[in-house]
Amino acid sequence: MKGRIAWDNDDRTLLKLTITEVFTIRDFSEFLDGVCAFVAQVKHDVDVMVVMEVAEMPTGFLALMQKFDRELPDNINRTVIVGGNQMFFKMARDFMLWFRPTDHLKNRSFLCETEADAYALLDSSQSAQAT
Repeated sequence: MKGRIAWDNDDRTLLKLTITEVFTIRDFSEFLDGVCAFVAQVKHDVDVMVVMEVAEMPTGFLALMQKFDRELPDNINRTVIVGGNQMFFKMARDFMLWFRPTDHLKNRSFLCETEADAYALLDSSQSAQAT
């Protein structure tokens, strides 16, 4: 596999998908199926961090992102994309917001340059929700 999926904490509230090699649409579809399978193991909300160690995106990636956004499991809370081609992700997110906005995309999806930024964002959001 060109990546790995694992729980990032013992509470199973953060799932981390790390993409380590250039991938195909089929690979990414399998990644998303894996994320959904992990999330189905728990009843509580789960944040998903996607760490892109590659910048190259396959043809058809935007359509697959749209499909995933429409079919998210109910207990996926926030999604953070880290690294990769941030300009592509920003343009894709803006396009999707214009074309077919969803609550998750508008309010619970984020882009971060580094994993440290993603952890800080998730921690600060978690703290704000607790108060």
